[in-house]
Amino acid sequence: SLQAGPVYLRFQGVMGIELNDNANYSSTAPDADMAFRPNLNVRAYWQATDRNTLALSAGVGYVEYIHASRLSYLNISSDSGLAFNVYSGDFLFNLHDRFSAVDYQTQDPSVSASLIRLENTPGLAATWDLNKLVLTAGYDHDTFNSLSGNYQYSDNSSELFNGKAAFL
Repeated sequence: SLQAGPVYLRFQGVMGIELNDNANYSSTAPDADMAFRPNLNVRAYWQATDRNTLALSAGVGYVEYIHASRLSYLNISSDSGLAFNVYSGDFLFNLHDRFSAVDYQTQDPSVSASLIRLENTPGLAATWDLNKLVLTAGYDHDTFNSLSGNYQYSDNSSELFNGKAAFL
């Protein structure tokens, strides 16, 4: 952790090792492989005013298979994002963008080839604090794009709305 002027920064390096007894997800010819997973994460936080904040969280890594190098890929951590909190009177406005690029072959055995999925979700949430009652409403636009040619037919986007009320 360090501070650069008004910005607080935290860096984290991670090295993972994966042992996979069926790296190709094949029922007829399973092939064992080992992968190295170096990753660098950074978190930045800026207190813009006494109540307004800007936060960045990003992680980038690489998965390198020893034998099946065609399965190797770059990834952007699923918890990466940018958020800006703005207070105005009894309202809190949160503008955010969450993003990731992950290989979903490791998460979905029905996928027969590498599926690098780029997901981007910008949005806005508003919270109204009425002392004993807190109301929140939000909107996100979720975009899914396949970076693998075989799965571009699955590209899509969604409009997501949410709301909640809390009694204190």
